[in-house]
Amino acid sequence: FFLPSLFVVSHIRTLVRKKPFLLKLALAQRVPYLILGLTTLIFAADRPTLTMAVLLAVVFVTALGGGLVIPPYFYLTAKTIPISLRGRLFAARNLSSYLLGIAAGGIIAAILGRVAFPSNFALLVFIGFGMLIMCIPSVALIKEPDAKKTLPPVPFRELIGIVGSMLRGNKSLRWYIFGRMLYALA
Repeated sequence: FFLPSLFVVSHIRTLVRKKPFLLKLALAQRVPYLILGLTTLIFAADRPTLTMAVLLAVVFVTALGGGLVIPPYFYLTAKTIPISLRGRLFAARNLSSYLLGIAAGGIIAAILGRVAFPSNFALLVFIGFGMLIMCIPSVALIKEPDAKKTLPPVPFRELIGIVGSMLRGNKSLRWYIFGRMLYALA
């Protein structure tokens, strides 16, 4: 999940504003869900192999996109949310998403029980797409301050060396990365 970040971090260092780049990546990350919903609706009953291939491609593309948006997302967060509020912001975000997830379980069960296949799965994908796409206008409304200075891009090989130095010199960062890896495997 974090590996794709290494491929964009050098580029975003050069940008005065990161939000336009973030919005493009976020949109590109969400559109595959629309494609999956349409594929499920049109092909799932008669061409399940095609539908499964599209599903796997969507999982890959959205995971890749998730990794690519991390650097500009956290840059924007750092520039617009005071440090004293960030912990509460992320805690409230996580708590509300968990509670909404529990509520969504009831809605999912009702749709799966009342709507015939493949329309039920397609409807769930369309609802998920709608929920994901709704955050883009709210991010677009954020007033991002211009970067005080931009930095030149770093060659990928040098960037790997910097990351290695950071990991060697920061035990807490190593434990954090290890924990994230375990979380990803769970």
